[in-house]
Amino acid sequence: MGVPTGEPTWLGRADRPLAAWVHTPDSGHAAGVVVLVPSFGREQELAHRSFRRLARDLALAGFAAVRFAWTGSSDSGDLADDDAAADVWVDDLNAVLDEVSTWTDAPVQVVGLRVGALVAGRALSRAPRPRVVSLLQWDPPAGGRIFLRQERALLMSLETRSTLPEGQHGGMGIIYTAAHAESLRGLTFEVPAADGLDVAVVGRDGIGLPRSVQKSVDAAGVRTWDVAGQDAMLEAPEGAVVLASTE
Repeated sequence: MGVPTGEPTWLGRADRPLAAWVHTPDSGHAAGVVVLVPSFGREQELAHRSFRRLARDLALAGFAAVRFAWTGSSDSGDLADDDAAADVWVDDLNAVLDEVSTWTDAPVQVVGLRVGALVAGRALSRAPRPRVVSLLQWDPPAGGRIFLRQERALLMSLETRSTLPEGQHGGMGIIYTAAHAESLRGLTFEVPAADGLDVAVVGRDGIGLPRSVQKSVDAAGVRTWDVAGQDAMLEAPEGAVVLASTE
């Protein structure tokens, strides 16, 4: 049996195309569809290899796995300076879920990493989908505001610092406009409460979940566990150069 390779394609609306990769079982028959929802910026690039490996493993296990890139990243459409980034990404995920739901009658599962966990939580809270049977929120930050602070702190730790125009927010290899940053600051951790939706939340081994996230998780009564090796997935090896991937 060969290793299922992802087929590049486009998902979403014609006016806002999303670069995507679909991994399918060799048999051509999938037990279900798993949509992998990435983080953004440097985290998206660092986790790219892990997401690709996960997609391949899912295909070997008999599932169709879908990876995609947000508007404003990779080969997807551009994010306009005045776009509310969080709302655009919720629309992106909805467009992906709309499309994959037309492929098969099999159940759909969603795995959201970091900011992707926040976006997935918001999307499924606002518009429950009967075909989506499970959501795994993987290492979610407390909210978009904390994510931006972490991005900024990492950037400022470098020797070379740049001055940004007023209102803009810098991250590793990316600049968020005032509109982008304002939208992301309003992005919070949400646990969807749709009937029939199984939700689980994964934290980092030895660190766990942010306090506010843990409080929400406890109130909702959803399953949680910590995973070892999480840090290695989101940290570049010493001496490595992280490049934007097109695979």
